[in-house]
Amino acid sequence: MTHPNPVPTLVDAAERLADLFRSTDTAYEVGPTLQCTEADAVADLLRAAGHTNSADVWLHAHAATDDEGDEHDPATGRRKA
Repeated sequence: MTHPNPVPTLVDAAERLADLFRSTDTAYEVGPTLQCTEADAVADLLRAAGHTNSADVWLHAHAATDDEGDEHDPATGRRKA
């Protein structure tokens, strides 16, 4: 018995997810709810798929609600040194 929906390759699935997560609305809706490591992982996926600007938007959206002790600078979205 064959599966009615073929299982995509990891690369195809990652590219699809990156395309869906390029949305600025999604970044500002979901980004603030993520842990720093989760936001970094989304940004890494987006960068790997060639969506560098979207990766920066995700980190900025995530960092906007970071507390003082968190890993990202709320002003830039970059990791604190």
